[in-house]
Order: sequence, then C-alpha cells, then structure tokens
Amino acid sequence: MKYLPSFAYAACISLCISLMSCITVSTQSTIGPTTTSVPTNGPDHAYTDCDNDAKPPMVASGWTLLWQHTFEQSVARPPQIDEAQLLILERTDPFAGKMKDTLWAINPETAEIQWRFDGVNGVPTYATRQITGIEWSQKYVALHVLYKIPESTPVYVVVADRLTGQMIYSTTVYVDEATVSDDALYYRGIFRELYRVDLPNGDTRWSSPAMGGNGLRGLFLINSRLYAFNNDKHVYQYDPLSGSLVASTVISSAPTPGDVLIQDHQAVVRSWYGYEGVILFDVDAFAPKWATKVPFLIGNTPTTYWGDIPSMSLAADSIYLFDAMDNLLSLDLSTGQVKWSVPPQGAEALSRPIATHGLVYGLFADGTLRAFSETNGAQVGIVMKAPVWSWTGTDREEWRDVVGGLGAVGDTLIVTTGCRSVYAIQREP
Repeated sequence: MKYLPSFAYAACISLCISLMSCITVSTQSTIGPTTTSVPTNGPDHAYTDCDNDAKPPMVASGWTLLWQHTFEQSVARPPQIDEAQLLILERTDPFAGKMKDTLWAINPETAEIQWRFDGVNGVPTYATRQITGIEWSQKYVALHVLYKIPESTPVYVVVADRLTGQMIYSTTVYVDEATVSDDALYYRGIFRELYRVDLPNGDTRWSSPAMGGNGLRGLFLINSRLYAFNNDKHVYQYDPLSGSLVASTVISSAPTPGDVLIQDHQAVVRSWYGYEGVILFDVDAFAPKWATKVPFLIGNTPTTYWGDIPSMSLAADSIYLFDAMDNLLSLDLSTGQVKWSVPPQGAEALSRPIATHGLVYGLFADGTLRAFSETNGAQVGIVMKAPVWSWTGTDREEWRDVVGGLGAVGDTLIVTTGCRSVYAIQREP
C-alpha cells in the first residue's frame, strides 16, 4: 500500500544546492532489545506530556516487548514498515519555522540502523527541514523535503537507494506529489503537468499536459498503468512509458489527502468533500464499485489524519477505520457493508487501526494500545500503555502529524506515540 501527500505550497524558486552526503550510513547500531524487566500484570496508569518516555512501557501478559529505542527528539508521523525496513521520522522541533527532520531506516527484526537522511547540504543553518512525505518501491525511497528559507519555500523530491541510502536523484517541485517505482520517478510540476524521470540515470523521459484541478490525492502504478486520483473527482489513466492519457472517469467525491489505498487492483478511497464516506474503485473495470457513508471528522484533531496520513488500513477482505465519533468499524471489502462496529473507548483514536494475526489494534489518546477480534470486534483488552503526547496547551495544527501510529510486519507490531520512543511488540504463541 502506498499513499501520497496532496497539498500545495507556494511556488518555489531554483536553489543550487549540493545534494551529496545527505544520507549517512551508520556503522554502529544504537538500538537493541531492552534488558529492563517489563511488568506482565497489565497497564494500570496513564502518562501525559511524554513523561518517562525512555522507560519501558507497561505490557500486558501475553505480549512481549521485543525492543525499544528512544531517540533524542520526538518521533513524528506513523511508522512505515515492510519485511526488510522500518522508516522512522525524528523531528527536532514540532513547531513551524524550527523543524529539523531526520529519517532513520531500521531493520524491524534486528533493530539495526541501516542509514539516515538528515538534510541537504548547503542550506543555511536557519533553514527548516520538514519531510512531508515518504514513498517507496522495492528498490528506492523518495522523500518530499520542504525547506523554509527567506523569500522562498523550495520543495525537493529526493530519491535514494533503499538498501544503502545512497542518493541517486533530486529535483525541486511546486508541490509534493510524486510516486516512485523500481525504474522511474513520477511527479507533478508547477503547471500541474506530470513528469517521468528514469532511474537510476535521472533522465526525463516525458512530461504530460496539465490535468484539471489543483491537487492530486494519489498517484499509483497498477497493472502497467499509471493512475492519478485528482481533487476534481477525476481518475486519470496514463501510459507510463509514453505519458499519453489513456482514459479518465469521475467518482462521486474527491479523496481526502493521503486517503487512497491500493490492494489487488482495487483502490479504496475515503472522502469528506461532496460525499462523506468510503468508495471502492475497481481499477480493471475503471469504475467505482460501491460507496458507503462513514462520517469523517474535519478539524485539527487526532482523528482528522490530515496531510498524507491515511485514516484506514486494509486486510485481505476488510477495511478498518474510525469514524467521526471514534467508533471502530470493519467494512467488507467486496460490498462496503459494515461487518461490525466497536463503540468509543473513552479517548480519541490517535492512529488508523492495524490488523495482523487475527487482531485489530488501535492506539488512543490515553496512551493505551487496545486489541480487538478481527472476526467480530470483541475487545481482547489493553495490550500496552506508554507515554503519549498530550495536546494540552499546544497548537494542534502544528502537531497533527506528530501523533502516534502503528505499523505491522508479520506478527511484529511497531508503535509510536508522538514521544521519543519506538516500540516493537509481539504476541506470544
């Protein structure tokens, strides 16, 4: 599954900056299994404002804390993970005008640091560095890097080798709308045209005429075609080799930013504009298949997931999400019907739910990680409680992508809470 940021920034100006040495390979890991004894009698108290975030979390009996790493600064955005790599974003300061983001690539099983990205050399020390989006394929990772320096706001797309972290290409763009495959980078230009850059040589193969609307909601390669979900409610299909437009169609509503997920030639779209709900788009038929009303919370709150933070997750036959009232829902992927619903847990949901090995996990604002049955939604219990960032006295707009999140690979669950620690937990056999 991939997701893409889709909001525009002010027009950028060219900036001559050396892009080598942006990514540093670490030869020594600072992460390892925790040696501190973990309570097994279940979590029993709450944390606020990241107090004691370097200490091991309370983990319930039946689950094991595999490892924990505490960064120097807060961890922003949910983790991104697959079998070989975990991407964690460390944010030096969450407030506008001061961000200094560092991206860490980590082995999710051994917790070994593979490499890190800590900016583009040559930018003045007063410049901010905000990583606003992360895309990856099997071979490459593409980062959207926003800088704020006097009189300009350049946005970079930086492409690096996933295994080594070696940078192979970069360019400035008008908006951070892009996707990467194993042989090309596709991005949107200043006049809403699309570009293809061949990788690893960095040659521009084609550029397409401008599409309608003023923002993409998702750009994906599926079944040898390039699909663009736009905010004008159109879905465009392109030939990725020539850039020619093959077809276009209309869906009932424009997706929210980042809320287009791809699985098995199907696109699941969540929207609040024009149609408040979830839509399944059949890529092979090139038409919507069903639509289901689901209230969506708009505003600067954790359940908004605004930006490129998806509010849903997919399993083989289900969609999992929270609605505007923090009900946990399971939708049937083939029909859109609600299979089951779990009432609110007394605290806001901080992240999209994640399903793995028969359980659905949700992270909440009281610091609890709760498990539910994937079959009927029955609550299994509180799995873990950890320090979590408190919204009190802060600007929610600035912190909207610093709230925690979940990621899963196999039977390992990766948890971040907006504080400094990252946790890897596993259910015992």
